[in-house]
Amino acid sequence: MDTRSPEVAFYGYVFAPTGYGTAARGYVHAMHAASIPLSIVSLDREPHRPLRDPIVLSHMATSNHGFSPAVHLWHTEPNCVMKLNRSFARLAVMTTWEAESLPQPYVDALHHAAEVWVPSRFNAEAFQRQLSIPVFRLPHPVNDLPEPRYDAEAFEREMDLPRGCFLATAIGTWQERKNLDGTIEAFLRAFPRTDDAFLILKTSFAFVDERMARAQIAAAIARANVPNPAEAEKRIRIFPYQWPDDCISSLLHRADCYVSLHRGEGWCYPLFDAASIGVPVVATAYSGPMDYLDSEHHRLVGYTKTAANQRKHTIRFAFDSSMSWADPDLEHAAQQLRAVYNDRAGARRLAVAAAGQIRKNYSVDVVGEAARRRFLALSQQALRLEQESLFPPGAIECPYNTFGMPALTIPGMALDSPSAPALCN
Repeated sequence: MDTRSPEVAFYGYVFAPTGYGTAARGYVHAMHAASIPLSIVSLDREPHRPLRDPIVLSHMATSNHGFSPAVHLWHTEPNCVMKLNRSFARLAVMTTWEAESLPQPYVDALHHAAEVWVPSRFNAEAFQRQLSIPVFRLPHPVNDLPEPRYDAEAFEREMDLPRGCFLATAIGTWQERKNLDGTIEAFLRAFPRTDDAFLILKTSFAFVDERMARAQIAAAIARANVPNPAEAEKRIRIFPYQWPDDCISSLLHRADCYVSLHRGEGWCYPLFDAASIGVPVVATAYSGPMDYLDSEHHRLVGYTKTAANQRKHTIRFAFDSSMSWADPDLEHAAQQLRAVYNDRAGARRLAVAAAGQIRKNYSVDVVGEAARRRFLALSQQALRLEQESLFPPGAIECPYNTFGMPALTIPGMALDSPSAPALCN
């Protein structure tokens, strides 16, 4: 039996400065490491930003040189899959989701694929409950972070931080699911008067009016009930604009703690990045990140289940009150933050020990080999279907719409949200 990987066409947001973009580039590197013949088709709607990734660029160059893929892998958000209007014998859809159930229109659309790939056990269980096609778990590979732009002292000067201060950080778009206002509240509960404890939030107001976000920030500070709110606010730095990758790397390498009080994640690359380089973590003990976090090495936060909602946003996602996610215990989060602060060396030692295992378990070699084996199985399955005339050979066309253009969306924006507005906001 031939064990070589079939040729693969990979459709993804390889230029996007988002979690989907990071994952797409990581998967390309993993498939390259496994010697998978690969051709990349960019799904990016926005103009291409500079991409200094020779591996990604080299596989994009194969697209116009007679490449004949046996398998198509479409890496996109579930709402984009609704653009599909037919089935394909050799199409795998790689996606993720952050609640415990999906809207039925997403489920219907995903059944156009031969199978669905997801990164976490949390996703695999949720998707398999609603799908009648196979669900394959392919974890995200460890991200190869760029060299930091600044060393620790230079970063402190750049951010106007006291030398040697305790620095917590979180990265994510401003939305209910990421719960960054909850992070602010937990931080201030932990450090109401601690002058050497600072919080940096690297965020974006793309999904919410900035005035609304600022009001939520003020409300979080008020809920924390600190003795001097004006002074406490000075220890919180919020950056709602894009940073270069080497600046993000500088932030993670300088941080004493990464905080993710999320309500649900399919994987969460910034948290994964932090854990993979040995940054102590305080995170909700729920959903996708539990594949790579554990209570022995990381500070996990308790939660209660609650109905998903997105009442405070101008962009309507597909989460609604018929779905459930986590509501982290902010008092417990504050205790965990204080524990890291009180024993920074011990927290760092445990995080570094866990990081070595994370880098081993989720290396590009391990992930790439798992992908290669699955591509081979999918290709052989599709060949049998064609031989049985269930799918004629022409049915393995690229997953384009009837106008010959890629079915595009903006990563993170469910512009085709199937959830009823009344359930969402």
